[in-house]
Amino acid sequence: MGKSKIALIVGICIIALVIITAFDYSRGQNARDDLETNIDQEENKDTYSEEKTEDIKIVEGLVIEFGKQLKKVPLLGPKDVLIKNIEENYSEFVSTQLLNKWKDNPQTAPGRFTSSPWPDRIEVSYIGKTSENQYEVKGVIIEVTSTDLSAEDVDSKIPIVLKIINNRGKWLIDDIIIHDSELSDK
Repeated sequence: MGKSKIALIVGICIIALVIITAFDYSRGQNARDDLETNIDQEENKDTYSEEKTEDIKIVEGLVIEFGKQLKKVPLLGPKDVLIKNIEENYSEFVSTQLLNKWKDNPQTAPGRFTSSPWPDRIEVSYIGKTSENQYEVKGVIIEVTSTDLSAEDVDSKIPIVLKIINNRGKWLIDDIIIHDSELSDK
């Protein structure tokens, strides 16, 4: 083989190595770019998830705290006393619209109908976002009696659905549907 053929083969090999190296570098850069894009997307996803999780925690806490107030509102008695109890115990948890609805017709408000059993709490089973500023919460009102000795002892469970809205940066209960006690578990 002549020197020119060897030089040609060496030249072709060098060019091939340069092309392969450039291709690998380019592919590696694309992979790095893709990795950086994925990392950015994951960070944004994590931020969104944290915001979503934070809203869900706030909504769940609102419903749980509201559930603790139910026993403080006896629904039997004079209308003026009932309205006062509704305002004192529910106003920080519900929208003005719902509060006014209950004040107009106090018997539609949730609360304590008898001395025993009484509503002890709300247990949340589902929280779903229905729009940007609204959640639906499903759960049960747990009723207990003085003979219920532990958290597992329950007199009845009354299904409840709550509509939660964000009103000027504050989550509030805007509507409640309490199912008939005939549907409750005994």
